[in-house]
Amino acid sequence: MNSISPSTGLDICVHQSSYSPPGSGPSFATLFAGQTADSDADGDGVAALVEYALGGSTGGNDVAKLPGVVRNGNLLSMTVVERVNDPKLSVQAQWCGDLGAGGWSSSGVVRNVDADQSEVPAGFQRATYQVDCTGVDKRFMRISISINN
Repeated sequence: MNSISPSTGLDICVHQSSYSPPGSGPSFATLFAGQTADSDADGDGVAALVEYALGGSTGGNDVAKLPGVVRNGNLLSMTVVERVNDPKLSVQAQWCGDLGAGGWSSSGVVRNVDADQSEVPAGFQRATYQVDCTGVDKRFMRISISINN
């Protein structure tokens, strides 16, 4: 045990961590006040809930934040920078084989958190979603975003 000497004094400090109690973090309702999930206040063609989930705003063009889909060999993949600090928000990748049939599924989609998180803002995470395309000519992929109130 270290002793405290009257000649050196006592230094007491407070350490603040980034911990936030459950329910005290950001929410769509507080950050996008007055917006509905499907509103588009800035007219960029990106719905407010998508802007919230991908780190956009209702005051600028957020089209560049939308993920692209690429096929590499037998894997169809999509890299997304997504909000992870709102437990009510759900971001999920889905695939289908025929856009006309509308049979979107998340079955078989694998989510991998990227090792490189450089330039990702606090409260967000870069993840890559992948689905196997072995033996199929075409497959489509999208993200589905929802919020539980």
